[in-house]
Amino acid sequence: MSKERYAADWLENLIGAAQHDGNHPILVIDRFHAFASIADDHLLSVLSTMRQLEHDGQLSTIAISPMNYQSIRTELSLRGKFPFVNSAYGDNHDQMVLPPLSRAEFVASAVLAGLDSAQAQKLFALAGGPDCVHSAIIAAAATDMEDVVGRSARSLGDSMERFFDLAVGPRLADGDDLRLRVATGRLQPAQLAYLRHLDLADFLLKQDKAGRTVLASPVLGRLLLTGRQGPWIAFARVLEALSNDRYADAARQAQLLEQSSPHLEAFTSLVTLLAAIHDNDTGGLLEIDWRTVQRVGRKLLDGNLPIEAHRAWVDQLVRWSDRVGNALEPSQGRGSRLDVLARQAGDPDVRMLLQYSIRAFLGRVRKSGSPAEQIRSAGSVPEAILQSLCAYLGLDPLDAPNELPDLNYQRFFNNVGDYRRPTPGSRLDLTHLLVIVPALLASRCSDFSDEIQLCNAQFVRPLHQRLTLQIRNATAHTYADMDEADATFFFKICDNFLADAAAIWGRDGTGTPCPEPDQGALADLLHGFIVTA
Repeated sequence: MSKERYAADWLENLIGAAQHDGNHPILVIDRFHAFASIADDHLLSVLSTMRQLEHDGQLSTIAISPMNYQSIRTELSLRGKFPFVNSAYGDNHDQMVLPPLSRAEFVASAVLAGLDSAQAQKLFALAGGPDCVHSAIIAAAATDMEDVVGRSARSLGDSMERFFDLAVGPRLADGDDLRLRVATGRLQPAQLAYLRHLDLADFLLKQDKAGRTVLASPVLGRLLLTGRQGPWIAFARVLEALSNDRYADAARQAQLLEQSSPHLEAFTSLVTLLAAIHDNDTGGLLEIDWRTVQRVGRKLLDGNLPIEAHRAWVDQLVRWSDRVGNALEPSQGRGSRLDVLARQAGDPDVRMLLQYSIRAFLGRVRKSGSPAEQIRSAGSVPEAILQSLCAYLGLDPLDAPNELPDLNYQRFFNNVGDYRRPTPGSRLDLTHLLVIVPALLASRCSDFSDEIQLCNAQFVRPLHQRLTLQIRNATAHTYADMDEADATFFFKICDNFLADAAAIWGRDGTGTPCPEPDQGALADLLHGFIVTA
């Protein structure tokens, strides 16, 4: 460009040529906030020319930015830059804030990425915020529908910090407090009013079906709690511990959190209950801290806290803690008399209690220690399941009857010689249970015996050798030589026994235990997404 030809003149000539050809130029300035920060002596003359051309109807300008004039002015001032005067860009501009993606747009994008329409519709419940959040959710779901929120948040990393600075405010005196309250659903009326009047409010907040203001997406909540290592990181650490099944660690950290709102108090109590069930080191039947379950559960049920979606689960636990307390000493640990409870399996509620607590116990044991230690910890479980089936079938496993029903017991017996029936009044050991229970089931469940492994003699007979002699006896003496193959076999047997029990009891109308809150439900509760039952 020659010295005699200024940028403003060059622009004016360019616009004139376009008009002469019958075109109306439209100038698009992307990232206008960056453009506005350019410190150049010739820029004001260019802006003045643009403003005059716009007034004369020869030029239209579209400036795209997540920041309005006031935000740009504030940020440039904080940087120590020259004052931003929006009049230099013209005073006749209209401002329009684009809305977030609609349901139809989101579903169309998700279907284009390979998801079916039903999946996309369901996934929209997690959507909200800037387009990159939607893209992250769709990409995560296209790979696996498990933990979509967590994986979406991890893929976005720190990239949303700039958005949060713009949407919440980077330099507010109470910025950290506001950020934490947004993330945990505890906005005060004045804070809510402030956020609702911001241009980007619809990208940060939305109203749920009950009319409550919540975060636009749980992904945003997760990112707010993990960004910049602020004081809110403690909440994120609780969610991280939950995602790794470290319930005791999550409960300890949750107790340290500020619990100034009902949903945070409910969140902490539910995490404490999960720790008492899955990660307790104080003993109790099947390593569940039933005393804590009873204390925390009753407080939840008696309080006015938002637990409706989980009330049936809490009520179930409290009811069971009473049963355990009445049956045996709750503080007893692994050596507690599980058989005392198993012999009450004629009661449908006890059957549900046994199913739930045994599954929880097996899940915990399988994740800890060596294979040999795992087997030793759970060595009594197969016998307990058979005892409960025995009690359900009308025989007391701790008090053998004078006479057994006239059935073919021999076909389920695999030891040397003929099967010898138990002494009346004696406790039925594992050998007797492996004969009597299958024989009774084969007789009682003939119409669906092909669905029950314990009705199959070819499945049961080898267990006398492998389960009774090799594994069960080893747990009472030495277990150093048991390896992963032994553990895999043992826990597979436990799973088979539990599956049989569930199938048999289900035919009799026994209900299934209420599901416990999963990690997604707990994260929603932490962020203030309160779901009703």
